[in-house]
Amino acid sequence: MKECGRVYRQGKEAAAKEAGDSKPKEPSKAAKAKEVEAEKRKERGETAKRRAEHTRALKEDDARVKKAVTKTERPAKEAHRKKLREVADKSKKDMQDQSDARALAKVQERRRVSSKSAAA
Repeated sequence: MKECGRVYRQGKEAAAKEAGDSKPKEPSKAAKAKEVEAEKRKERGETAKRRAEHTRALKEDDARVKKAVTKTERPAKEAHRKKLREVADKSKKDMQDQSDARALAKVQERRRVSSKSAAA
């Protein structure tokens, strides 16, 4: 029985080869799924590479922009600090002058009062 079945299959296969059966054999569902998963993994890897490259480019661009902004803002910041320093120094000097003037006025007033009381 087994031998008959084997001979039958061999005869069928031989006949198919002779007939030149050009119909390609369809891959199984498992083979198709495996192929799809392999393609997904490959695409994920390429996507990760593109994302990393894009992130690196953004970081480089951000660094370039920060450097340019710092370079252009530095003179303005220094001028602003200098102006603030000058205003603070002038304000300090004016306050000292005012306090000196008040002190002098108080001393003169005391002298005037003491000279009036001494004359009286």
